[in-house]
Amino acid sequence: MRNKVYLPKSYEELSKIEYARLQEYWEMFFLSPCRAKASILRPLWYKIQCELFGIKLVDKYALRLNKYAKRGPKEALQKAVKNKYELKVGTELIRIYNGLENKVIVLGSDKFEYKGQTYPTLSAVAKTICGSKVSGPDFFNLR
Repeated sequence: MRNKVYLPKSYEELSKIEYARLQEYWEMFFLSPCRAKASILRPLWYKIQCELFGIKLVDKYALRLNKYAKRGPKEALQKAVKNKYELKVGTELIRIYNGLENKVIVLGSDKFEYKGQTYPTLSAVAKTICGSKVSGPDFFNLR
C-alpha cells in the first residue's frame, strides 16, 4: 500500500510547484526519467487526475503518456496532427462503388471536391457516396 501523499488539486497549482517536487511526483507515476518542467506537466497532471478520482489508467495510455513525456510536447503534437497520408493538391481519387465511378479531387489538406461540392474530409465524401458513416481513408484505400 502506498503512503498518503498530497496531490495538487488543479493544473495551476501543479504548474507552480518547484521542479524538485515535480520530479518526486514523476518518479511516483512513471517509469521513464523526468525531463524539463514544461514537457512533464500535462502527462503528470493526467496521472494525478486519475489518482484523485480513483481511475485506473489503462496500460496502453500509460505507454502513450511515457512516449509523450520522452518526446516533449511540440514533437508529440506534430506527430498527432500529421496525416498518415499525404495528398498533393490536384490529386484525383477514384473509387468504383456499386458499379459507378466516383472521382474526388484534392483541393487542399482539408478540402475535397466531389460532383462540384466541397467537403472538409474524405470521410464526409465517403459518407455522401455510401449513405452511411465510413472512414474516408479506408474507403479510398489510402491505408
